[in-house]
Amino acid sequence: AVVSTQSTGVAETVASQCMDSFSACDSLAITVETNHGPLNVACIYRSQSLDKQQNKLLTDSLVKFAEKGECIICGDFNLPNVSWITGTVSGTSGSINRSIVEQEMFMEFVHGSGLVWSITDEITRCRSFGDTIQQSTLDQVLSSNDALVN
Repeated sequence: AVVSTQSTGVAETVASQCMDSFSACDSLAITVETNHGPLNVACIYRSQSLDKQQNKLLTDSLVKFAEKGECIICGDFNLPNVSWITGTVSGTSGSINRSIVEQEMFMEFVHGSGLVWSITDEITRCRSFGDTIQQSTLDQVLSSNDALVN
């Protein structure tokens, strides 16, 4: 595919290719050839209903993806217990709660891959439960270089 990027000033056209090696449910990854070299871009939906094996497959695919060079990973990560200000998971340390453990595993990937995040204190989801409004940051933009995302 060729995408026009005249408004970004990157190039007249940018060639992209789907990454067949990326195998994560409800997600897509492409490599975009730019004037500065390849940029890997992934759009992720991490469902809270993933089982342990599916969650590990997603995380393993993202580890390999991040190792390929400059990358941007965006999407709905469904990490309601993550504080994006500190990059930590709130909850009991050493928890056996499956959701907390999977969120900790995902954040270990983020930190271990040296990725930075762009959204820190913005609410991306609001839900109401009776008289209570739950606010959280579920959508995020991760990158291998903070200069990639403005």
